[in-house]
Amino acid sequence: MTGAGKTSWFEFAEAILEEAARMRRGIPWFETTTDGQPLVTRRVIAITAEEYPTPARRPVFSVLSNSRLKQDFGLELPAWRMQLHTVFAKD
Repeated sequence: MTGAGKTSWFEFAEAILEEAARMRRGIPWFETTTDGQPLVTRRVIAITAEEYPTPARRPVFSVLSNSRLKQDFGLELPAWRMQLHTVFAKD
């Protein structure tokens, strides 16, 4: 089960940094995660699968589908970006 929409690992990393940059300071879960240190990453550089070799062969394009979940159970999660925003909005 995954959020609606599609993204790449690159876009996901960028979205995480955008959310983190907008956060107010002092949120306990974030302070614990970063050990109280500020984020210093300013940008993310996209790379190809060939530039990140792994033992497993990877498909050129793969997206998790929730179509059967929606069809069989009527369940559909909100868009992944909305869910990411919700996580970062929690105290």
